[in-house]
Amino acid sequence: MNEWIWFERIILGVIVINSILLGIFDYTYYPASNSNKPIVNTIVEYAEIVFTLIYCFEMAVKLVALGIIEGKGCYLRLGWNVIDFSVVVVGFINFTPQFSNLQPLRAFRMLRPLRIAKKMPSMQVLVPTITGCLKQLGVFWLFLTMYLFIFAVFGIQLFSGITHNRCRLTPKPV
Repeated sequence: MNEWIWFERIILGVIVINSILLGIFDYTYYPASNSNKPIVNTIVEYAEIVFTLIYCFEMAVKLVALGIIEGKGCYLRLGWNVIDFSVVVVGFINFTPQFSNLQPLRAFRMLRPLRIAKKMPSMQVLVPTITGCLKQLGVFWLFLTMYLFIFAVFGIQLFSGITHNRCRLTPKPV
């Protein structure tokens, strides 16, 4: 079943539907407010349970087929499967009453659309390329921040005190 092409296509379809539902979730609703809960949020919350169970079934099938840790091509030795495993585990943690309103864990489910990258070989090439570029963009942002900081200090030194009481004509507001 792990190598069955329709299994992969069904899981890919589930991921796409889950991504669409994550996109239509109404994040403006706050549970402590007195307003009624949007019907879309109720549908998405119930669908989350179904999607987590489907992902759990996929993980269980792959764990049985590939093995957990032992062997060359086992489940947890591939980085993409580690992401899948963590998404499923965090999905189950979200259903426990103690962690049901923990927002960082709810944000972790945004990694589910990243699972599409595992299914497409061209995406598997793009993701490391983009992450490699992000490292160099970090250096660029550091340089840009230093550049702006230097000119901010220069501006403060150049204009310090010159514009004091220049915004109005009277010493006190009218």
